[in-house]
Amino acid sequence: MLNTDNQTVLLKKEGIRIDFGGIGKGFAEDKMMDILKKNGIKSAMIEGGGNIVVSDSPPNESGWKIEIKNQIYFLKNCGISTSGDLYQFVEIEGKKYSHILDPKTGIGMTTPIQKTVIAKDGITSDWISTALCLMDLQVGKKLAKRLRIRVL
Repeated sequence: MLNTDNQTVLLKKEGIRIDFGGIGKGFAEDKMMDILKKNGIKSAMIEGGGNIVVSDSPPNESGWKIEIKNQIYFLKNCGISTSGDLYQFVEIEGKKYSHILDPKTGIGMTTPIQKTVIAKDGITSDWISTALCLMDLQVGKKLAKRLRIRVL
């Protein structure tokens, strides 16, 4: 239950938790990068469990060296996020359930999936990598193209 006056949330069912991993980490990383830049730090990398935000290249480099799926990328001024069930899942009676919930069922996805994206910032890469795990492949491709997101 939301209380807009106090800006609080009451979770009525015991054991329920709120996780801001779907967008919160990217938002926080972008804010951290803003603080670094305002304090004169031009070259930085912030990593937060599946999400990375990078600023200008390190000195004498063309970009930050990031390895994704055995491929090397030199990236700068962007966000990189990976979402999927490789590490975050629960197995119940031999069936694997992802931490990413299927919005149609409210149950963790059971189809193995992983999406890595490169976007203009951390908040964008964070939400879109998770969203693409839930979307039809063709719809996801159209969205990524429209948003100028690189899907790896």
